[in-house]
Amino acid sequence: MFISKWMSFQTKTRVLLFLQKFKKDDFFKLQLATPTKKAYVFLAADYGNLGDVAITYAQTNFLKNNLPDFEIVDVPISKTLIGISEIKKTIKKDDIVTTVGGGNLGDLYDQIEFYRQLVVKQFPNNNVISFPQTIDFSETDEGKKALQIAQNCYSKH
Repeated sequence: MFISKWMSFQTKTRVLLFLQKFKKDDFFKLQLATPTKKAYVFLAADYGNLGDVAITYAQTNFLKNNLPDFEIVDVPISKTLIGISEIKKTIKKDDIVTTVGGGNLGDLYDQIEFYRQLVVKQFPNNNVISFPQTIDFSETDEGKKALQIAQNCYSKH
């Protein structure tokens, strides 16, 4: 615990993602077991912001209506790491990865932005759709660096 106080959020997240390989979690077991094509909704709101919950709900319904041959699987933001780990085991090339829309792409909500970039990096062989986002990077040195990192990540996909 002492060491983790000195680690950055990004480093802790990478370590936790690695450790997910050894963790048993049945949260996605039934949804991932079916042979149907899937569309994943990563960063699905499972917290108290009702606007974000409504966006997740609308996006899920949009996908259900427009991709009738796909099973839609919400991946709550609190389950991002285990979701990545479990989905990587079963994802097929025709499956679609989406990230929830809203207003959190940028350095204001840097942890959510880090998760979004992590999702994009983990599924290089799949179509990744970012639903409409407000993009907001500050004019600070940290914001400019975060923008450069984001551009580098997304341009590789």
